[in-house]
Amino acid sequence: MKLALELEFPDDQAANVLRLLQNTPNVTARVIPHPASTVPGAVPVTSEAELEKLFQQLAGSWQSDENGDELNRWLREDRQDQPRDIEL
Repeated sequence: MKLALELEFPDDQAANVLRLLQNTPNVTARVIPHPASTVPGAVPVTSEAELEKLFQQLAGSWQSDENGDELNRWLREDRQDQPRDIEL
């Protein structure tokens, strides 16, 4: 059965919702942007290959003077959590 479903949720939750749908067995989920949400002048992605190409251009594009070990150390030092005693 093929079912078209329109969902509305905050942008910050969109990736999680799509990931949940895509990880559901025997379900194919794809994003079809709503016409009102398109950005003027944006080029629409027409294939999975184009989407993969755009992702590869984005992935790893962030550059910094710090290496991975330094960033990892900073993240660990800036954590604000406290250890909890939990018995398993």
